[in-house]
Parts: sequence; C-alpha cells; structure tokens
Amino acid sequence: GQYASNGKAVKKEDLKPGDLVFYGYNGSVSHVAIYMGDNKIVHASTSKTGICISPLQQRGGMPYIGAKRIIV
Repeated sequence: GQYASNGKAVKKEDLKPGDLVFYGYNGSVSHVAIYMGDNKIVHASTSKTGICISPLQQRGGMPYIGAKRIIV
C-alpha cells in the first residue's frame, strides 16, 4: 500500500537518503528498503541475517520497482 498511495515518486537517479525503495515481481511489491546514499540500501534481509546494508541493485535479487519520498 505504501508504494501505491503514499509519497512522491522519485527517479532512481534522484534518490536521496531516507527515500523508500521498492522491489518485487510483476509490479507487485514484496520488499521495501531505505536508501542510504552512495547506491546503498538498509533493509531487513532474513531472520538469519537480520538488518543488512546492500547495494541498491543486488545481483540475483528482486527487481527494482520504484521509489517514493514520503517526507519532503
């Protein structure tokens, strides 16, 4: 619901720290991360790995759907 109805859409090249980044398949969001800057995100990965810092585009990861800026 956050992706569909909240915030302002942000182009990937315009991301700023704090923007929400959405991932999933076929336009359906299944993972959300917070953009940290420098092409990195912070997100809850798995129960085993916990909170992680990862590249914005992970090899083999879910496809990037889009981003939103909630606080302007």
